Amino acid sequence: MEETGLVQFSEAEAEIAKKRDLYMQLTVEGPNDEMGFQAVDTARKVIKSDRVAVQHREKELKAEANVWRKKVGDRAKELYSLISPIEEHLKAQCKIVTDEKERIAAEEARLHKEVIDNRMALLAGYDSHYPYNVIESMENVDFELHLEKVKVEWEVEQKRQAAEDAARKAEDERLAVIRAAQEKQMDEIMAQAEKNAAQEAEIAAEKAKLQATRDREEREKMVKEAEERAKVQAIADEKARVEREKKESEEKAAAEKAEKERVAALLPDKEKAIAWVESMRESIPKRPAIKDYNIALFVVIALDKIGTILNELHRDIEEA
Repeated sequence: MEETGLVQFSEAEAEIAKKRDLYMQLTVEGPNDEMGFQAVDTARKVIKSDRVAVQHREKELKAEANVWRKKVGDRAKELYSLISPIEEHLKAQCKIVTDEKERIAAEEARLHKEVIDNRMALLAGYDSHYPYNVIESMENVDFELHLEKVKVEWEVEQKRQAAEDAARKAEDERLAVIRAAQEKQMDEIMAQAEKNAAQEAEIAAEKAKLQATRDREEREKMVKEAEERAKVQAIADEKARVEREKKESEEKAAAEKAEKERVAALLPDKEKAIAWVESMRESIPKRPAIKDYNIALFVVIALDKIGTILNELHRDIEEA
């Protein structure tokens, strides 16, 4: 069954190769190439039919393979059910021996480690530390000799350290006596130095007091002179500021006026005339504060008439 399917697929592959060589040469020259489109579209339908046929055959072969695979699986399960009890029995029998061997090996390893750990502990008691593998490689006799040697060396070292400690203690006591005498002498020197320093401090304080008085008088004099100079400078700075601001204001007004005149000169006649009227309107001074009612009334009427004249003039120019 499988061989037949494979042969059919091989034949299909050869057929597809022929069509690939033919159809891959087909192209269209552009949106208006109707003949080329028909040839390509016909080939597309043929190759689509081939793809669908392969899909159908694929499903058929897979269905046949699934049936065969199930039969093989069922037969294997029957054989497994006969073989498994035999294998489990034999494994259980082997495990009796292998488990005991493993238990014996583990116990031997535990006892061996216990012996080596005990050796390491004995050596550590004498401040001796050797690599684990070195101690493990020693025979019992060799280790006993080594342990005895380490013990003797440790006892000799302890006696030496005790002698050194006694000598160090005696030296510390001797030095303590010397330090005590030196400290007493130093205390006497320091007491005299403190007395001298106190006297010098009194003299220095009196000098500092006199100097502070002179410094204060000098500072007061300097502050007074500085204040006088600051007043004179402030007056000069204020005068310069006022003059500078006045000059800047005049220069700004002149520049603005010149700019307006320059812009006005560039305008057409009608706009020039309107600008002239507006400049007169802007140049009208503000109404002064007049308490006399009659005079104030005259001023208001005059301003109203001027405004009316300027408005009429503006309108006439616009309509010209």
